Amino acid sequence: SILWGGVEYGLMDSVVGVISETRGIMRGDMLGKLPNSLKEVNDIALLLSSKGNHPKVISGTSATEKSFISRSGKKDYILHVSTHGFFHDSGTFTNPMQNSGLLFANSQKYWMSDSLASSINDADGILRADEISKLDLSGCRLVVLSACQTGLGEYNSEGVYGLQRAFKLAGAQSVLMSLWSVNDKATAELMTEFYRGLTAGREPDDALVVAQRALREKGYSPDKWAAFVLLN
Repeated sequence: SILWGGVEYGLMDSVVGVISETRGIMRGDMLGKLPNSLKEVNDIALLLSSKGNHPKVISGTSATEKSFISRSGKKDYILHVSTHGFFHDSGTFTNPMQNSGLLFANSQKYWMSDSLASSINDADGILRADEISKLDLSGCRLVVLSACQTGLGEYNSEGVYGLQRAFKLAGAQSVLMSLWSVNDKATAELMTEFYRGLTAGREPDDALVVAQRALREKGYSPDKWAAFVLLN
C-alpha cells in the first residue's frame, strides 16, 4: 500500500504558512497546505501495519507526480492520495480528460499561472486524468482519492470523462472518490475510520458506510462526509 499526503506544493505554502481547510482548488488559487493530510496517511499506515501490511508513506517534497507515475506496473494493492483535487482546470484545455486531476509536490507555480498551461503532461506536479489513464494499475484493489471533486467529470453519450474513468482505464478495481469539495479535517477522520473498517475485515462498501455513520455520530453535517462514493 502506498500513501501520499502532507504534500509540499512549493513556493508560498512553505514560505508564509498558508493552510487550506478544503481540498478543492480553482486555477490561479494559492495551494495552501492541508494541515490534517500528513496525520491522515500516518494514522492509516499504522492501522495497516498492525495487520501485517507494509505501507509506504510518501510526503513533503518527495510526493511528486513522478512518484505516483512510477507505480505503474507495480501491482500495488492500495493507492491512497491525500491532496488537492480539481475539476475544470482551464479554458485552455478542450480534452475533458485534461480538465481534472490531482496536485502533487512543486505544482504551485504551474497551478497559479495560466501562462504555464502549455506544460501539460510535463513534470509539472499536476497529474491529469489523461496521464493516469495511460498507466498500468492492474492488480490494484483500491484507489482512494482523499481530495475534492474527484468523482466529477464531463458527460457525453459515452459516459463520464474524468478521474473515475482514468483509473478504470488504468485497471484499478475500485475507486473511492468525492462528488464535491470536502473539508480537510472531516475527510482525514473519515478516511481513518474507513481504514479502521478495512483492517477489521470489512469490505470497502461496508467500511465506507460505517465510517460515514461514525462521522454523523460525531456531529458532522452530511456535507462533511456524504461526498464520498465507491465505484466498483
